[in-house]
Amino acid sequence: MKRSKPTQKALLMQVIREQDGMFKCIAESKCSYGQSIMNPGNFKRHVEALHPIVFDRLGLSSRRVDGTDSAQVKKKYKKLIVDSNKKNLVCGTLLLLTESNLPYSFFESSACKILLGPLYEAASMTLNRKAISDLIDKSSILARNFIKNEMSQKLISLKIDSATRGNRQVLGINAQYYHNNKVVVRNLAIQEMHSRQTKENLKDVIMNTLAEYSVDMKQVYSIAHDNGSNMVATVKVLKEMLEKSSLENPSINLLVANEEVRYIFELPDEMQNAESFESIEIDNCSTTSDDTVQCDDFSEDKQEETKFILSNIDDGECWRMEEILDSTRCAAHTAQLAVWDVVKPYQERITKIQKIVVKLRHREYQKIFKIHNAHLPPIANDTRWNSKYLMLSSLLNQRQFFNLLKTVFPEPDLTSHWPFIEKFRDAFEPAFVLTLKLQKIHCPLSDFYIYWLQCQAQLDKMKSNLHHRLNEIEGVDVQVNQSTSTSEPQDELDKYLSSYFEEEDIPTGISHSINESVVSQIKDLEIREKVPITIQHSDNTCSDVRFDILKYWESHKIISPILHRLAMVVLVAPSTQVSVERAFSGLKLILTDHRMRLCEKSVENLLVLKLNSDLLEQISEILSDEEANYVTELLKCQSV
Repeated sequence: MKRSKPTQKALLMQVIREQDGMFKCIAESKCSYGQSIMNPGNFKRHVEALHPIVFDRLGLSSRRVDGTDSAQVKKKYKKLIVDSNKKNLVCGTLLLLTESNLPYSFFESSACKILLGPLYEAASMTLNRKAISDLIDKSSILARNFIKNEMSQKLISLKIDSATRGNRQVLGINAQYYHNNKVVVRNLAIQEMHSRQTKENLKDVIMNTLAEYSVDMKQVYSIAHDNGSNMVATVKVLKEMLEKSSLENPSINLLVANEEVRYIFELPDEMQNAESFESIEIDNCSTTSDDTVQCDDFSEDKQEETKFILSNIDDGECWRMEEILDSTRCAAHTAQLAVWDVVKPYQERITKIQKIVVKLRHREYQKIFKIHNAHLPPIANDTRWNSKYLMLSSLLNQRQFFNLLKTVFPEPDLTSHWPFIEKFRDAFEPAFVLTLKLQKIHCPLSDFYIYWLQCQAQLDKMKSNLHHRLNEIEGVDVQVNQSTSTSEPQDELDKYLSSYFEEEDIPTGISHSINESVVSQIKDLEIREKVPITIQHSDNTCSDVRFDILKYWESHKIISPILHRLAMVVLVAPSTQVSVERAFSGLKLILTDHRMRLCEKSVENLLVLKLNSDLLEQISEILSDEEANYVTELLKCQSV
């Protein structure tokens, strides 16, 4: 029979003696350690710490007090029960990649395998770089298909802009339209440009992107862009291409019955006798040999679009060809250029103040800033005029502190600059507020016009130079494309609108008469009782609650169905393209200095998901449905 090994307690008893009701250590003669109540664990630690030689001789290091081998014993932990499902796991994975901007390699890290490995195993999902890349590819295909279905048979507005990240040049394209009772902004593409950003190359990229989403160019109502000459030229090329296509295949959106509004404005004398519009120059931009356009951003004639009166020889009636594609120069960018012209003469003075602000960051000033709980003014950026405003405003808001600082440190003295700082802040505050308002996700042309007038009104009071500069910039002409037909104008217009909007049942007797012209309906708006844009209280004070024009027309959806449809196109047209610039910020978060080798396809797929993140939940639901064949069929169509 095999003899069992002694327990650690039995081994410890070799160096323990019970004497006078105490358990004393006899490992060495000079040791005085003892216990009134026997505790083997404490004795073991005592012998290990103070008598290591005896501890090793007894062989206590590899055995537990109960006699079992410590190397063979595993500590038991309480198991966790998690309430989750495959949909949440897929959605969380997509958010880690898009919202948190984690690289694919994260999912092969030991930390991820510890945290997510059991969940992926329970959901029968593979956790590696290849599987994650395939997940992004499938999700991006679904996202593009969702957007494609949303834009189907809708009039949309585009926003375009270009940027550079590292050594990569990209073109951003956003679409904006009305869907499910709200304004929707979708990122269609952040397309890398491998050739020069000429008007022809930019036009090709835009057309290819629209083709990918099955969007016909005739569905594009307006294009918002900055004041760059190549962007202006690109939109002009698209207009010319669309005009040529429309003249070859006329449609109701090009030919409008001439009713009482035959002339939009008086044509110049040289145009009255023009035999055809093709012989008339309609743009002040001159195209150079290198496909760039030389133009004045603030020319008085720049925004004016020429319209022509055409004669219909067949039926003897006059037709007017409306502008079939509106071009909108970004209001935010235009306002920035206007302010820059005024800031430039004061640049030398601002530079002197900025040198003082930079010097305040020296170590010698840190203690006094901390004692008085003051903060350092931001350093102005050369490419952002509003950073100069923020720097000077920060100084002015802490004027009392900086006057105190002067008594301790005479060198950073702002005494001679205070009058300039105060006047600068007051003069540029309306423009700064205007810039903030124009950075909203959607700023319709009507709101932009209100903000612009408010800015001018405030500047009128101060009689600043900026007011005169703003007056030199042309306003934005908000035009409504009116479409009718000679035979049955209302029927034709209804058919046209129905092809671009979802049909809804309209109760009889509520809508306008079928024979009533849409032009007459629009004219009725001019004599209708005006709606106040502020709320008047009993004490004759007005609240800050603004009138929402989109909500107003939504409430008139049944009463005026045709005007509602027109309003949801015209009022959704953007006045800025700031959403594209926000997309470039997203590109910077994904294409970091450590991920510059990320392939073009991966960047595009990640950005489509990141910038259309509200679709992730629907995508996750489809991908987690093991019985659905939707994804498989869609992937087959994509491959074909």
